[in-house]
Amino acid sequence: MAEFLNILGLLIAIGVGMGCGSYATMPYYRLPNGIPCGGKWTGKKSACPKCKVTLRTRDLFPVLNWLWTHGKCFKCGAKVNPVYFFIEFTCTLLSVLLYTKFGFDQMYIITMGLAVCLVILAATQYSYQDIPDAVLIVMVMFGFLYRTILDGQIYDMVYSFALAVLCALIFAHLYEKFKGKKIKNYGLLKLLAVAGIWFGAGQVIKYIVVGLLLVSIVNLLTKFSKQKPEIFYGLALAIPFILVILV
Repeated sequence: MAEFLNILGLLIAIGVGMGCGSYATMPYYRLPNGIPCGGKWTGKKSACPKCKVTLRTRDLFPVLNWLWTHGKCFKCGAKVNPVYFFIEFTCTLLSVLLYTKFGFDQMYIITMGLAVCLVILAATQYSYQDIPDAVLIVMVMFGFLYRTILDGQIYDMVYSFALAVLCALIFAHLYEKFKGKKIKNYGLLKLLAVAGIWFGAGQVIKYIVVGLLLVSIVNLLTKFSKQKPEIFYGLALAIPFILVILV
């Protein structure tokens, strides 16, 4: 019976992850382009960016629809950005991992909200070199809930947030000093500040160390390619964020 319930739980986690991933593709595209994210109730329905045909309900079925259509629009045959598949698949994977750690308790709900936000941020940073403030605000709200449940008070959160902000300011100063130019987008530094709400002081330091390591690896790997390293920074900082939660 326990094994059956575990399998059922995994299937539910997969379904939840796929559903969250399907929805996450909407803010990924719409927020950087200034389009409302309310869906059919307060905004436009999802449509093919090329031929503008409105997507049918079955076209919104996550992951599997990509495999069925080979990543192409059902009408004009235009290739769909593979980032959509990345978002849906990654949200599904993270849902399973978080279920394995927390089960279906309140921590699963909160950390799943975080996971979806991180996937959106990594995707928007890759495609648009932008991190939407709206997603960061949602992360802050989930972070308050997470730390309140975890610690039972907010004093440690204020301390770790101040530490994260201080580190972000130091990084900004060093960047402007050695690069000789101002930062165009403060989204990544804001993400570091948000980490101070989610994590304690020790975890913030771990997050920074792992994040800097991954950013250095990205710089090294892209040095010999035509890709700009900046497009991968969102992913490099999202990975250690979720690792701190899971480990």
